[in-house]
Amino acid sequence: MSDRVEIDRLRSQIEDLRDQLADYGAEAGDRADAWRRRSARQMRRAYGQARHYAHDAQEVVGTQVSRNPIISLLIALGVGLAIGKLLDLDRS
Repeated sequence: MSDRVEIDRLRSQIEDLRDQLADYGAEAGDRADAWRRRSARQMRRAYGQARHYAHDAQEVVGTQVSRNPIISLLIALGVGLAIGKLLDLDRS
């Protein structure tokens, strides 16, 4: 009979451990979900800021190009030639 009592006690301990493990898993899932939501909020905020900065930069560049079209064309030509030269060096 003592073997049966010991087996029942071990079975009860295993069930308790299984319940604790399930609780830890649920807690880890909740933490992961909270982290995902927080990260998504931060990403949306960063995207909004980047979009705002890009829009502002586009307006500034557009204004400068319309005020100085010849200089802008020469700068674009120079940048294009420099990039072409860098890409050509890669082939050599």
